Amino acid sequence: MSDKKKYTLSEFKDAGIDEFIRNMTSPSHLPLSTQKKEFVAYFTPIQYLVPTYSMPLRFEDRINDEVCNFPSIREWTRCSIDTEYEMCHEAIDDFEEYRREYNKRVDEYYEKNGLTDIESQIRSKVRKYETGVSHFAFTTIHHKFHYGQEKNCPNWFRPDQRLHSRSVDNELIYNTIVGLEDEEAIAILNTTVYDYINTLTGGNIREGDLFDNPIRELTRWVQAEGLDFGEIPNILMVSEPKTKSNIKRLIDNQTKAEHWDIEHDIIDHTLKFQHKGETVGTYSYVECGFQYHKKNEIPRKVQLLEQYACWLELREDNPTSNTTSWEDYVTIKNRNYTVKIQRGLQSHLKELLYIEGDVFEKCSEEIGGIKSTYYEPLFKVTTVQDARESHKRYTLESMKNQKNSGVTDFQQAKKLGLDDGVYSSLDESELAVTPRNQ
Repeated sequence: MSDKKKYTLSEFKDAGIDEFIRNMTSPSHLPLSTQKKEFVAYFTPIQYLVPTYSMPLRFEDRINDEVCNFPSIREWTRCSIDTEYEMCHEAIDDFEEYRREYNKRVDEYYEKNGLTDIESQIRSKVRKYETGVSHFAFTTIHHKFHYGQEKNCPNWFRPDQRLHSRSVDNELIYNTIVGLEDEEAIAILNTTVYDYINTLTGGNIREGDLFDNPIRELTRWVQAEGLDFGEIPNILMVSEPKTKSNIKRLIDNQTKAEHWDIEHDIIDHTLKFQHKGETVGTYSYVECGFQYHKKNEIPRKVQLLEQYACWLELREDNPTSNTTSWEDYVTIKNRNYTVKIQRGLQSHLKELLYIEGDVFEKCSEEIGGIKSTYYEPLFKVTTVQDARESHKRYTLESMKNQKNSGVTDFQQAKKLGLDDGVYSSLDESELAVTPRNQ
């Protein structure tokens, strides 16, 4: 991208990029002050993206002594993958409406019970929900320090070997990255920070300057990833209107997912399609519109197809086993990242194979007394035997090894309400992006 478009500082600020960077380096309770502005010196590249909220949203109504879920657990477990995104945003609207109504009832409760001072209100254990939820919030988890910043950093940044997380809220950024794979989104966001800093400083940064260490950290990150900032678009470029990529359909008449068989050859990088038992053809990934996300590595959507193929065969061979769960065999890095890839795969297959209706079915299972949701492909997918046997990374043990401690710690802390924003880091060799969690 030698002709990469340049943006002015005012264009970055109009998009909220300056405040976005400050929010990634400061606790949300701090006011926008000179001190908060200077904390950008502690910026390190984004390593993971995760949702700020997990569905369903839980609201504890102390007045009625009940817990409300938005959406209801029944609604959430039954919604299809195509409607999850819309349901999340509907749930946020419902949560906010309930919160406003509840806060009015809290005022009435205080007045009715003569709770006129702060102490008596606290003792009543009935409090307002002062902070709402945003449609455009997400959480960034960042790389550890590499240049001694921990010696002088504020106490919410911990010593190296640790990651730090921040909740950010930016409508343009959220709407731009929501449909992207997290690896691509992270590259775009880190490039945005890099381009903003260079626009602000004119590329003239001396040792000890405010952005000295952030630029060093970003340069280290892009070198470790084998990328080039000049070849990666920033968020302003990606958010500009563009023509939709065209996927060439393989069939003229509308079909159902149940009528398709897909065979994946991981050695030849081809997909063979059969419709109602008749062969439509064998095509390369690129001919099917699947683009390689890295050189010589299969596209993420095709990788998910392979995961499903191996999982379905394993279940067929061991129908009574309770150790062949969707979570262990199908997920790529984590559940939410997998669902995000699957949402893109469903849209892709619906266009490619002219499918009407859903491509995946949302189901529920109970393993070890724990109930969870998972997905079944409505089409049949298999993998070429020799190719599968030689591709050992799809075994259960290798999939478990793909899990990373940093995000696992993050997930557990979130569930337990113990989020202090600091989690164990990965080794230098583990630079794979592991984004949003559910």
